[in-house]
Amino acid sequence: EAGGLPAGMPFRLLHRRAPDHGLREALTKLKAFTAEHEVRFNGAGDERLTHASQAWSVAHLDATERSRNEKTLAGVAKIMAAYPEICLEVHGETGAATAAPSALAAHFKLDRHTDVQQCMDRLAEERARACADALVRYGLPAAQLVIAFRGRGGATEVRFTPRALS
Repeated sequence: EAGGLPAGMPFRLLHRRAPDHGLREALTKLKAFTAEHEVRFNGAGDERLTHASQAWSVAHLDATERSRNEKTLAGVAKIMAAYPEICLEVHGETGAATAAPSALAAHFKLDRHTDVQQCMDRLAEERARACADALVRYGLPAAQLVIAFRGRGGATEVRFTPRALS
């Protein structure tokens, strides 16, 4: 073993990177795409909502936003379809609320003041799940998706991040 190399091991093989199955490429493509496209939700406290579930539906009350959401989710699904060996983390997050909207708290059977974290965690999770369900409708296998969420995380958004399967 001259110079610490195993016998018969060429130097170039020792330093070859493990395949990432397109992880870096998917990350770059998704980052560029989501810089211009996002999923928007109806506000959980919006008085126009006839049911609490509209606060996490990708079918926004505004037709323009609804169309944008569908284009965003279709685009994310199209990008990820090219990378079946990596998974996609769908991360829902809500803003820093001090109290949960009344209708939302009532729907979850929680107190809007003492259970605000639980309410907002549930809202963030439901929004992530709604996006994941839409991605499945666009052809991504559910097994390729991982749900993550954080209520009162500071940002009201759903992020899409490719991750290694292993």
